[in-house]
Amino acid sequence: MVRKRKKQSPIALFVEGSWVVSALTALLLLIVIFIIVPSINNAFLSAINQPIQLFVLIIAIALLALAIYKLYQQARAAYLAKKYPLNQETESPFARTTMSEFVERPTSWSLKVIQDIEWKRFEDLSMGYYLEKGILAKATSLGADGGIDIKLYQNGPDNATSLVQCKSWNNKLVGVKAIREFLGVLTHEKVAKGFFMTSGDFTAEAKKTAKANKLNLINGEMFLTMILRLPEVSQQKLLALAVAGDYKTPTCSRCGIKMVEKDSKRGHFWGCPNYPKCRQRLAIRKA
Repeated sequence: MVRKRKKQSPIALFVEGSWVVSALTALLLLIVIFIIVPSINNAFLSAINQPIQLFVLIIAIALLALAIYKLYQQARAAYLAKKYPLNQETESPFARTTMSEFVERPTSWSLKVIQDIEWKRFEDLSMGYYLEKGILAKATSLGADGGIDIKLYQNGPDNATSLVQCKSWNNKLVGVKAIREFLGVLTHEKVAKGFFMTSGDFTAEAKKTAKANKLNLINGEMFLTMILRLPEVSQQKLLALAVAGDYKTPTCSRCGIKMVEKDSKRGHFWGCPNYPKCRQRLAIRKA
């Protein structure tokens, strides 16, 4: 079921919108109050215009300051992307996706989309979200990641400012053990800020421990809300990324290729096509 988006407040429209909106609004206010209204020969308009000029001027200055700040952020993100291009090791997930693959698939965001995608696609989606926010993000390599899936760099590529752990768990709540392990990773890496993202949810004890240690928890519902707050273009890019190709079959964490469904005496499971060289396996999600 598709959620209805909440209407944005006027303030949210300027804060989350383009710098152009803020700049044009400020310019329009100044023209109307200081040029158009004074030129109209009307005693009533002249009487009410003078008292509100200072108020409008303050609003216009605030909007112009917001526009300059957003333009600076946009320019800085473009500068970082050009100066520190993603190499083959830290390739953007968008490079593996084209809009032409977006055929006969979900056409709007929902919690089901987030929970349908396999674990690697969930990591790609999470990384794609931060890239769309203008944050330099790098994924760790396949295999043992040391409890880190994504590193965020908000002050250049030298030192990570935040670490992200992703768990595509729908039928299983993320427990306190996983939270404590991630807190240990943050301490070891000497990074103060961490985000633990899951397509499902967390246990009460996990939430309590995270709150006590100022760890940011993002469940499936919250992640959906975060995506829906992005500009429409970014939402569509992320949706195309999420549901491109075979987005449900899990990826082998060691080989980076799609797994295949296999049978055993214990039932069906996902196995790596490179068996017996690779013996990675995953349980098949229950509907």
